Amino acid sequence: MLEDVRNGKLNGQMVWICDLRYDNYGDKPIRHIRPTKALVRDNKETTKNIYYSESHFVELNKKDEPIKSKVHSVFDSTGFRSRTGTPLQVFNNEADCRKAYTSQVSVAIHGLENHKKSVVKTIDDKIEELKNYV
Repeated sequence: MLEDVRNGKLNGQMVWICDLRYDNYGDKPIRHIRPTKALVRDNKETTKNIYYSESHFVELNKKDEPIKSKVHSVFDSTGFRSRTGTPLQVFNNEADCRKAYTSQVSVAIHGLENHKKSVVKTIDDKIEELKNYV
C-alpha cells in the first residue's frame, strides 16, 4: 500500500496513518502521529516540500474534510540525499492502524524504561564519585 501512495496511485483515497519512533530516547520522538484518518493527495496540492513521494497525507476532521494545516509526508526527515527516511504506517482500516500503533507504543515504552535506568545509573555513579571526595 505504501508503494501505491508513494507513486500517486491512491490519490483521493482515505487511509489511516500512524507513527511513533524515537532516534534518541532522551529527546522527543522523530515523529508521533496517533492513529489518524487521512486523505492521500497529490503533492501539487500543497505548498509544503514533499520529498521521495508523489503524494502526501492530509488529516481529516470529523466531517471527513481535509485540514489543510495538518499535512504529513510519507517519509520522515531522517533520510539523506538519495536515501529516503523512514515511512509512516499506512492502513486501509482503523483497527489495523491502532494495532500497529499499540505495538509502536510498547516499543517506545520499553526504550524509555531502558533509557531511564541508564540515566539513573549515571546519576548514581556521579553521586558515589562525589561522596568519595569527602
